[in-house]
Formats: sequence, structure tokens, C-alpha cells
Amino acid sequence: MEAPRPQLPWRVQTRRHWLELTEDPLDVASAYDFLNRTDAGGVVLFSGTVRTYSSEMDQVSAIHYEAYLDLVADRLGEIAATIEETFEEIRALVLVHRLGEVPAGAASVLVGCGAGHRDAAFGASRYGIDTIKVAVPIWKQEINQQGAQWSGSATPLQDIPSIKKGSNG
Repeated sequence: MEAPRPQLPWRVQTRRHWLELTEDPLDVASAYDFLNRTDAGGVVLFSGTVRTYSSEMDQVSAIHYEAYLDLVADRLGEIAATIEETFEEIRALVLVHRLGEVPAGAASVLVGCGAGHRDAAFGASRYGIDTIKVAVPIWKQEINQQGAQWSGSATPLQDIPSIKKGSNG
């Protein structure tokens, strides 16, 4: 029997990780609260926000994000598993991406880790956002008063990169 297809909003949350795709505004404070644990000496939360310019368009007013939901859900799960297996000090993990139209100044992605120490929190968070950018099929269309265009800065979809054990974990 085939697994059910993910639908928006899609969310998997356990005590240790929060993975989500949504069209709703992202709640930075709730993500931080989720990561902030008494056993986490370091909490890092990265918020990627829509800016008003890009290398291809000035006066960007919004970005419209689209995704291949079947693969995105799997990939976010793989990224979470890789982080948790590699960075042993990880206590909590957030990987959340917004889809649909996101206005300039609003968060489009949240990636964060609560860990025993800062090195693991920084390393795991950096790995998370870098991997989402290259290995998760989410595309963006930049919008301004003149119209819209798909971003040409996307990279070809890659496999989930491995992390050398002990590099930051």
C-alpha cells in the first residue's frame, strides 16, 4: 500500500524535532522556545527572510515558494536524521519552510538546534540550512511591481551530503 501524500500544512513534531511545511507565517518565538531546553547550553536559530533585492531583480516585494511535497517531506526527515546521528549533543531541532507567497521582511525558513554546547548548535544549524538550499526541491519566484520571474540562482538538486563524524558533532 502506498503511503499517503503530504498535504499542506505538513508537520511532524516529536519532543526532539519539529519539521514543517506551511503557507502560514512562521513563528520565530515558538521555534526558539522549542529549541531552548535546560540541557541545551547552546541554542542557534537561523531565520531566512525575504529581502527586497536579489541578483536578478530590484525592489522585490515578495517571493512565491513552490515545492515537490512528496520529496520535501522525505528530505527534511533525512536531514534531521543526519543531524541527530552526527551531532550527538543535539537536544532539539527545527526545520521549517514556508510555501506560497511570502512578503519582503517575513521569514521563509527557520533552521535551528539546541545542543549541549555552542559548537554543535552552530555546526548542525549551518549544515541544516546549507543542505536545505541544495537538496530540498523548493523553488522561488521573485515578485515586484513589474511582474514575476523564477529565480535563476537555484542549484541542481543534490543528494543529502554526509558529515564527517567529529567535525562539529
